[in-house]
This record gives sequence, C-alpha cells and structure tokens, in this order.
Amino acid sequence: MSSSLSDAIKTSSRNGASRKPQWKRSLPGLYRYEPSGCYFARVRYGGRLHRKSLETEDFQLAKRKLANFRRDLESTDPRSGNTSFGAALDTFEKTLRGAPGTKANKRMIVQKIRATWHETKDSDKRIYRLPLRHIKPSDVEAWLERTCGSGSIAHQNDVLSVIRTAFANAVEDGIIARSPAAGLKYQKRPQPIRLTPTFEQFRAIVANIRGQTFNRDRDDSADFVEFMGLSGLGQAEMGSLERSDVDLTAGRIVIYRHKTLKGFGIPI
Repeated sequence: MSSSLSDAIKTSSRNGASRKPQWKRSLPGLYRYEPSGCYFARVRYGGRLHRKSLETEDFQLAKRKLANFRRDLESTDPRSGNTSFGAALDTFEKTLRGAPGTKANKRMIVQKIRATWHETKDSDKRIYRLPLRHIKPSDVEAWLERTCGSGSIAHQNDVLSVIRTAFANAVEDGIIARSPAAGLKYQKRPQPIRLTPTFEQFRAIVANIRGQTFNRDRDDSADFVEFMGLSGLGQAEMGSLERSDVDLTAGRIVIYRHKTLKGFGIPI
C-alpha cells in the first residue's frame, strides 16, 4: 500500500486535470485516499521517506496519529527501521543473565517462538522475520493464546517475560518507539494452600528422621532439616553456605537470597 501511495501521487501529478486524482493532500505529510477515504502519513525523516496507513477516515484523528508517527520517527533510529523480530531475539539471547537453568529455559522459549510464531496458522512466512514495527499487540496476544493457552500459568508468564524483554530491549536501542507487548498482563497465579507445621510438629518431624534405625544418613538428614527449619533458608541458600558466612562474634549468619540477590542476616 505504501508503494501504491507513491505511485498514485506521481501518476496524479503527471496526468493533472485529465484525470481525477485519487490522493488528496490534506496537510504536509497527510494524504487522503479518495476511493476509501482512509488517511495515510508520508513523512521524510533521516533522509528517507516513511509511509504508513493511519487506519482512519476521521481527519482530526488522522492529525493526531500523524503527530504520533512523527514523534515515533524522532525517537527511533531510522537506520534500524527494518530490524526483524528474529534479530531482536538474537540480541536477547546474547544478553541473557542468571542461573544456568534459568538461561537454558529462556533459550528453549526463544526456540519455540522461532518454530511456531507464524504470521498466520497456515503460513510459512514467520512473523519474526518481519520488521519489529509491523508487529501489533494483537499478534503477540494471538500467538500466546494459540501456542501457550493450554499450558500452565507459570509457563505462559515465562514466555511473555521473554517476549516483553526482547521488545523492551528494542525500545531501549531506539529500534521501535513502543513495545507491542508492554500492555499485556501476566496471568495471576492461584494462591496455594500451604500446610505449615507448628513448631512442635516440626520438632517431631526432626525426631522421626533422627530415629530411623535403618537410615545410615539419618543424623545428617535430620541436621539438614532442622537447620533449614530454624534458619528459614531454602536448599539453594544452604547449598552455597560457607564457614565464612557465619560470624560467631556478631552472633549472626550473613547470606544472599538466590532469587532476589539480596543479603540478609540470621541471628544465632
């Protein structure tokens, strides 16, 4: 449609009054396609001509969309206008940080996107090859529903997190002005019912483990469970605990929470 706009304007200019023009210039950069009444933006910025359908027949709305289109051009790098979603995913993979298991899970999600995110269900033209500026929020939402709708809420949120981060990186790099996934919400996880034992029940559990006659690791297992319960630590924190983390003089244990990377102290 953008090439048709340029060709039609040139044709109308050559034919002059001999032919009724199909395109009418309403404002600098704003054109109306007479047969349909739809408005189009045609703006030169950064040495290039940028065209876009404003998808409206209302003049006032078209003016506002034209202003937004100009602002988007000013906030992005015109040299990156054709950057694809696949390139954005490549950048995302190169900047992955975190635990090895977390990075492996995110790489699997990226591979899933590349293999299943088609422009339409039956098309071989994958949307991740299209420029980022052509991807709409409805494209993201439709793919999530089609591919992850029957999966767990945790998996859906993990996939959405990867997509949102990839688009957010593109916004930060000036490739696109706004992320099409920014308005999509994470699914709310159901609140689990946790059966937390009382302190007396906890003591009974430790005593039961320590009293298992045929368990040669009973004392080590009981010590592990007892320390976990008294310190409030998880397996990841306990696995990384070192002797240097225990300050007997100050009467505390200093450790970092693995998920939040925040330090905290446990009184001895």
